[in-house]
Amino acid sequence: MDISIVIVNYNSSAVLQNCLRSIYDSAISVEYEIIVVDNNSSDSRISGMKSKFLAVNFVELPKNVGFAAGNNAGIALAKGRYLLLLNPDTIIGKNTIESLFGRLLSDDSIGIIGPKIFYGDNSLQSRFIPKKVPTLFHLFCEMFYLDKMFPRSRVMNSYFGANFDYDREQWVGQICGACLMIRKAVIEKIGLFDERFFLYFDEADLCLRAARAGFKMLYFPDASIVHLEGASSASSSRRRVDNYYMTQLYFFRKHYGIFQTFLLYCLNLTGFALRSLTIPLYLAKDRDARKVLRHFWAFTYHLNLLNLKEAVTT
Repeated sequence: MDISIVIVNYNSSAVLQNCLRSIYDSAISVEYEIIVVDNNSSDSRISGMKSKFLAVNFVELPKNVGFAAGNNAGIALAKGRYLLLLNPDTIIGKNTIESLFGRLLSDDSIGIIGPKIFYGDNSLQSRFIPKKVPTLFHLFCEMFYLDKMFPRSRVMNSYFGANFDYDREQWVGQICGACLMIRKAVIEKIGLFDERFFLYFDEADLCLRAARAGFKMLYFPDASIVHLEGASSASSSRRRVDNYYMTQLYFFRKHYGIFQTFLLYCLNLTGFALRSLTIPLYLAKDRDARKVLRHFWAFTYHLNLLNLKEAVTT
């Protein structure tokens, strides 16, 4: 088997069908398999999909174990020498899989490769995807809007890649988990996804471990996908906020130590306190109360020191 395509699904049957069709419509000349890992979706349509896609291996988990653990369940069954990890809310370009596979084969130093990514309206999504593994400085610039104030600065906006040429292949620090092709040999050397990353920072952790093992990450614009961002996440806004900041703290504790983790905690606490002062501006601009609530959720979440203790306890 050349390629195993692993898709982790949670209440995303509508977009998952489009994803699977786009794979079958792709020009794939090599031998491949598709494994769909369902994280105990409450959406009953997943059962009906089995009769539509008989060649797909559907794996139904007894509970929602998250993105990282879901991928691990699929990888454990994969027969391919190469793995393509996809979000269910993606549409694969005509030659995307073949192009990623061919480029990966052409250079043994490439461990992980990813395509150019578009929104559903064909605008470029890649510009909002981190090009480097996060550091305290990157998150400082993002929290205090320095990346937006100086969008062309290679220093202030290095996290998202200021002046990044999206039409030229380049080495990057991390690949977006919406579409990520990786050699199975990399997984065998560095291990599976860390299952403590329920939803966020899992690909950053994977890419950082791969880089430390001597592999490179390549952005490859000759291949492209459409990513209907958010369509594969059925959890509430507050739960996503909680997951994001909890896993962010855990990522720092794992890779940078307790001191930087505490500095990040303080950075976020200060940043959200200052951001809360902008709530009247949000209301004056579009009167979107959900944005206001997200500010308060993140702020009150970080006030609870028990969350810090939970995040840094390994």
